[in-house]
Order: sequence, then structure tokens, then C-alpha cells
Amino acid sequence: MQGFDEGMAESAAALPADGDAERFVLGLLLRDNSRIEDLGFTLGAEDFYEPRHRLIFKHIQLLLDQKNSAADLVTVARSLDDMGELAKAGGKEYLGGIDELADLAANFEEYAKIIRDKNILRQLYDQTEDIRRTVHHPGELSCGQVLDRAESRILKIADDYKGGMAGALQKIGELTGPINQRIDELYERVQAGLSPLTGLRTHHDRLDEYTSGFQESDLLILAARPSVGKTAFALDIARNVCRGGGDARARDAAHDYNDAVVIFSLEMSAEQLTKRLLSTEAKIDQHRLRSANIRDSDSWGRLAQAIDELNRWPLWIDDTAMMSILEMRSRARRVKRTVEAQGKRLRLLVVDYLQLMDADRDRQQENRATEVSYISRGLKALARELKVPILALSQLSRKIEDSARPRRPQLSDLRESGAIEQDADVIMFLSRQPSFSDGDGDEHEVELLIGKHRNGPTGMVPLVFSPQFTHFTESDRLRSGEEAGASYGPEDPEDFHA
Repeated sequence: MQGFDEGMAESAAALPADGDAERFVLGLLLRDNSRIEDLGFTLGAEDFYEPRHRLIFKHIQLLLDQKNSAADLVTVARSLDDMGELAKAGGKEYLGGIDELADLAANFEEYAKIIRDKNILRQLYDQTEDIRRTVHHPGELSCGQVLDRAESRILKIADDYKGGMAGALQKIGELTGPINQRIDELYERVQAGLSPLTGLRTHHDRLDEYTSGFQESDLLILAARPSVGKTAFALDIARNVCRGGGDARARDAAHDYNDAVVIFSLEMSAEQLTKRLLSTEAKIDQHRLRSANIRDSDSWGRLAQAIDELNRWPLWIDDTAMMSILEMRSRARRVKRTVEAQGKRLRLLVVDYLQLMDADRDRQQENRATEVSYISRGLKALARELKVPILALSQLSRKIEDSARPRRPQLSDLRESGAIEQDADVIMFLSRQPSFSDGDGDEHEVELLIGKHRNGPTGMVPLVFSPQFTHFTESDRLRSGEEAGASYGPEDPEDFHA
């Protein structure tokens, strides 16, 4: 331990810094204030290591930003003197020496980059020191929380580094060019008879028409009462993505197995979900599959093919119960790194279901509605961080069944928290239509109602659910207008709130 402590003391005495680069930048800046505007990144006083250099830079900023005055050797010295800080900055002689260095310096941007990079390295050092102290004295933090906080702090430094690039501030003209190029690409796809969708393709055509595919960074909520088919529909979408062609911009016949999906199943075990997927893929009744009541060779052949197919899928299932948003974030990041190392892309996260997630330890004393609000915001932040859509399943409140007559669900029926409605980009409801059901084992009609769509239309997608295969297909009968309700669509989005 003595050698370890000595090593830490030695490194603390030599934090990353470059005094010459700091002096050169200040000298050049005193000669020409406009140089800082040409940098491809932002530079602040906190980037300077030496306190006197930090102080000089602050007064340069003060003169330029607040007093609308030139910041040269004379004005900076006067500003420092007026505030009683000239001695702290090294005095007039030190300022004069910095100014003279401008005659020897040439590459302002390179020196500024050195200063900024050294500051990032110092931040990393400070955070790793704090992480080390937390490891030795975690207090009430669990191991998972320590890991998540450590990961979050390191990622924040990386985000700050990227966010400091001047390119984060863009003029509208810089944005219209790429958008116009994207429109041209879509036009060419339409002319070639290919899909114009811009997001992740679910292969439920009418749903894809409404959403243009699931969009990156979106939080999508799929809500229903128990046993309507939330998990089955989410598995259908995950299956379609894994089988290939999830990217609507790729060639339509693509089956490269490069689109990865992660399912966080807080209700059902990974084995149960796998059996459901096998039942759907092999077209074998799931009851027969569970009881191994498979007698014909054709069914065994389809099952063998289905197992081989599932083995190819880049699908991860985590069935940890009562998972917190911190644990989920850490595991999702880890899978994303694994997927990308294999040359694949993480395209979708599924959470089954939101109300079963646990609050972090420091929020467990709050009421459940507040906890769910925190979880909802956390899922939206995770979607933005990973740049993938998250499909989170949600329960509906029981009051929907207390009506005098059956009614379609609406946004106010979301269970436990109105924050879900605020955070979600898309909210969908599955509503079983009993008038089309002939029994628990028969196919029956289900309406997929899009109750909220932040960037597009709302409406209804008619579906047929096959319980024996836990599989959804779009209803041709309703789409052709043969039954009441076929008119639901973008042109009359409010009807289903009746």
C-alpha cells in the first residue's frame, strides 16, 4: 500500500498541464482578440491550469463580452488593477513577458487545443480519484450504483469534450443541405419503388406508415390491460428487426442479421420468451411446444429450422426482476459496446414492463407516481444517449373496465403517472375487440390505437392476434372497410377517444 500511495502522490504533483502553451495563447490573444473566434471549439478560463493564467483569461473575456472593449496589454492590466487582482496575475512585468511571447508563437489553434486536452485529462484524474474514494467508502451505495455513477461521470467528460466543439452551434443554412440531400434520397427510393421510411421498420406496414418507422432516440409506450398481447406484439417487432431489414433505408431484401435488439423482461423469464419466439417462428401451438406434444415430422422439422434461425439473431434478453434505471442504463451501454465491436448495430430496446422497474435506492422513499416519473424520464434520456428507439410496455389503470360499456383506452388511462404521457414521443394502446372473439384459443381482432405522436399523425391500426402462436398480423378485413371502425386513420385521429 505504501508504494501505491507514493505513486498517487507523485501523479498528483504532476497533473497534466502545459504552461508554455497557456502563455503563448494568452500572448497571441492579447495581440489579436479575434483569434478565439476562429477556433473549432470553445475555450474557457477553466481550461487553464495556472491560476494566474485563468485570471488573465477571465479579464480578457470580461473586457470583450461585458465592457465591449479591446483586450490588450494595457486594458487587461488596468482591469486587473481596478479589481485588485493585478498582483495575483503576476504583475505588469509578467503580463509584459506574455505579450512578448506573441512574437515567438505561431500556431494559436494548436496551442489552444493542447490547453483544452490537458484540462480534459485533469478532469479524468479528478473523477478517477473520486471514484477511488467512493470504492473505499461507498456508504449506502450498492455496487451497481457505484459502477453506474463511475460510468456516468466518465461519459459526462466525454460529452462535455464533444459538446465543446463549436460545430454544436449550427446556422440553419448548415442544416438545410443535409436535409435536402435526405429528401433527394427518399425521392429516389420512392421512384425506384422502395420503402420511403426513415426509421426502424417494424414490418407492420400501416404502423410504419404512421410512424415512418421507429425513430432514433424516441421513447415509445405500448399500453394495454393484462392478457391483451403487449408482450406478444413487442416480441413480434423484435423478431422482425432481428430477422433482417430493420433499417428501412437499407435494401428491402436485406437479411444480414446486423440489427440487434435488447429485451429487458421484468415479468417473464428468458426461457418463456424464447419458447414464445420459437412457437411464432415454427408456427407450432405454444401449448404443444410446452408439453412437447409434437408428433409429426413436419413440425419437428420446422422447430429445428426455427432453433437454427433464432441462433443467428443478435438478440439479448435480460430477465432480471425489479431492475432499476441505473442498472438498465449500465447493461444497455455494455451491450451496445459488444454489438458495435461485432460490427453490428443496436437498433431497439424493449422494456417489459415499465411499472415493474424499481426505483433507485435514493428514491425508494418517494410515492410510486414520483418513482414512475423518474423511471420514465430515465428511459427517455437513455434513448437519447444510445440514439436508439426504446419500446416500453405499460399497464393501463383498471378504471377502463369500470365503465358502463366497453370503451377504447385513452391517455388518461396510463397507470400511475402522467409523466409517461409527457415523456413519450409515441403512445400506443392495444384494445381487444370482444365482438370479434370466438374463444380464447381463436384468432380475434385487436386495435392498435396511436394516441400520441409527437411528430406525426395519430390513428388506428387493425390487427389480428393468434393466441396459439402469440403472433400479430394486420387485419385485411378491417383495412378493406368490411367492418365498423375501418375508417380510423390520420384523417380522424380523435375518434377513438370517444
